Amino acid sequence: MSDTSSFKEGTLLEDDIEMTAMPIETGGTLLSKGDNEGTSLPNTSISQLLCSNNEKNGTRRKTNIADLVSYIGFRGVALIIAFKVVGLIVFALFFMSYTSTLDAGDVSHVTLSRGRLENLREKIRQTTLAARAIGLSQQEGKQAEKVLFTLPVAHTHVYDRYIEFIMSYPREASQSSGDSWQSSKDSTSTLTTGSTAAEIAATRQADKLTNQDPLSVHTVAPALVVHSFEDVPFTVLLNKFNTVKDHCLLVTNKFAPQIAPFQGTELELWHWTLLQTRGVGFYNSNGLAGASQAHRHMQFIPGDAVWSMRNKDATHALPIDDIVMPPIEAGVWRAFPFFSHYDSSNKDLAKTGQDKFKYKAKKDTLMPLHDKLQTAMLHQLKQFDFQHGVAVLLDRSSFLAYGDKAAQAYSDYLQQAYEALLRSNGINIDTLRQCAAASLNPDSNKPDTTTSSNSHSNNRDRVVEHDDLPVTHPESPYEATEPLNCLDAVAYNIILRPQYMMLVPRSKKDFASAVNINSFGYMGLFLANNEVSKGLIRDIGPLEILKVVGRPKQRIN
Repeated sequence: MSDTSSFKEGTLLEDDIEMTAMPIETGGTLLSKGDNEGTSLPNTSISQLLCSNNEKNGTRRKTNIADLVSYIGFRGVALIIAFKVVGLIVFALFFMSYTSTLDAGDVSHVTLSRGRLENLREKIRQTTLAARAIGLSQQEGKQAEKVLFTLPVAHTHVYDRYIEFIMSYPREASQSSGDSWQSSKDSTSTLTTGSTAAEIAATRQADKLTNQDPLSVHTVAPALVVHSFEDVPFTVLLNKFNTVKDHCLLVTNKFAPQIAPFQGTELELWHWTLLQTRGVGFYNSNGLAGASQAHRHMQFIPGDAVWSMRNKDATHALPIDDIVMPPIEAGVWRAFPFFSHYDSSNKDLAKTGQDKFKYKAKKDTLMPLHDKLQTAMLHQLKQFDFQHGVAVLLDRSSFLAYGDKAAQAYSDYLQQAYEALLRSNGINIDTLRQCAAASLNPDSNKPDTTTSSNSHSNNRDRVVEHDDLPVTHPESPYEATEPLNCLDAVAYNIILRPQYMMLVPRSKKDFASAVNINSFGYMGLFLANNEVSKGLIRDIGPLEILKVVGRPKQRIN
C-alpha cells in the first residue's frame, strides 16, 4: 500500500492541513503528531492532494464566500438601520417623558414659594363683600364714598365656528331695549351695588384729574387691597371698575412700566394666583393692546366667576378653553420643554428635598439650538386665522425635585416659554426694553423697531430690573407717554391658564371704532357698549373681528 493510502482523496479539510502540514522538510519528510510522525512522503503528494481537493471544492468555496459576503452585507445594513430606529425611538420616548405634562387637575396645593397666602380665593371674596358694603354704609349721617364700581351686565352667546363666545351688555340698556338677554347668576349682589355707565365714566374722569397713579399702593383705597406678598414686591387689588365679580389686579408695589418684558418671578407669582383661584390671567401690553394704565399690572379672574357666565352644558370655564384644552388633555399637544440651568449629583434629591444644585453657566452657542427646539413645541389653533402661539406648560409639581430651587426653576421655565412666544410671533424683547425706557423718558431717543426679532444678544442674561428704570413722572395714559412707533411694534395680549400660555400680537385697538378689543376678546368674552357694537359682533362674527385687530397668520415653527 502506498504511503498516501491513509489519506482519502477529497476528505482532507483545511483544518487538517493546518494541523498536519507543519513543518515539511526539504527532504520530503513530513513531521506530524500521531502515528504518522516521521513518515517519509514523496514531495508531490501533498501538492497533488491539495490541487485535487481545491479543484473539486473550489466552486463550492467561491459560492459560500459570495453568499457569506452577501449575507453579512444585507444583515449589516439592516442591523445599522435597526440601531438607528431604536435610537430614535429611545430618544423620542425620553424627550416625550421629559416634556410630558402631569395631571392638570387639583394642583393648588403645590406651593413652590414659602410664606404665601394659602386661602387667596377666600380672601378675595371677603374683600369684595367688604368693599361693596362701604358703598351702602352710612358714615356720620352721610352716604359713604363708593370704592368699588361694578357695571351690571347681562350675557348672551354668539357662536362662531362652533365656538361659544360670550357677549356682555349693560343690563340697564338691555332691559330698555326689550332684548332677550340672560341675567348674570350673581344678579342679586350685582344689582344692589351696581353702578351706571355714567357714574363709572364720571369717576374715571375725576381720577384722571388728580394726576395720581390709580394703581399705586399709596393712593389706592385700602378697601381694595386684597393681599401684599412678602417674598415679592407685588400686591393683589380688586379692580375698581369691573364687569365681572372678583376681578383682580396683580400690581407692582413700586411704579414700573406696563410695556416692559416679563421677568420670570412675575410670571411665577401670576401663575401661582391662578392655581390658588383656578382662574384665568390676562395681560394687555400697551394702549393698542387694550391697556388703560401704564403702571405694571397683570389681571386675573377666579374660575368660578368665569363659570357663572357659561351655559350649563359648558365643559370648560373659558370659551377659548373649549378649543385649547382638548388637544392638551388628549396628549396631542406636547408640553413646552425646559432647558434647566441647574445640575444635581444627588439622585435622591426628590426624596430628600436637599438642595444640591449648582448654577451652570449658559452657553451662547447653544441658544439658537435651544430656541429652535423650544419653538418647535409651540402650537397654533386651526380655528384662529390670525397670528398667535400657545405653549403648553409643565405641571408645577414636576419642579418639586429642584428642592429649594423649585420656585426659581419654574420662574426660569415660564420666562423661557414667554420669550419663545415673543420670538415666534415677531416681537423683539430688546424693543420692549427700549420702549419701556422711552415711556418713562419721552424725550429719549426712539427705539429702533426694525431690529430682528430673532436676535438673541444674550436676552436671557439681561433681564431689566423695573425698579432701576428712571421714573421722571407719575403714571399717565399711554397716549401721552408712549412713543408712537412703540405702539404697534410691541402690542400683544397674553392669556395665562394653569395649563398653558397664549400670546397674540396686535395691530389695532378696536374694530370699526366701535368694538374695543383687549385680552377679554381672545378669552372669548366681548363687551358691547351700545347697539352698534352689539350688531357688529353678531353680524361680522367674533373670529373675524379678532382677525382684523390682530396680525396675519404665519407658521411659528
